[in-house]
Amino acid sequence: MFQQLSNKTLIEAYENAKFLRLDEEFISLLELELNNRGLSVKVENTNTKKKRNQSIVAHPMTPDLNS
Repeated sequence: MFQQLSNKTLIEAYENAKFLRLDEEFISLLELELNNRGLSVKVENTNTKKKRNQSIVAHPMTPDLNS
């Protein structure tokens, strides 16, 4: 579904979806594609007063954001 998106665009879409609190099913699809690509993303959790990072990691790889 997201194969045509560059890694950078996919990461931006995920970050924006989390920030805007979009549908969890859509966010899950983005997370699945991130995992498939072996990308790691840190997003600030806006649901709590203390900000903490969330990490999605599939494989210990360095993402190529130019893909």
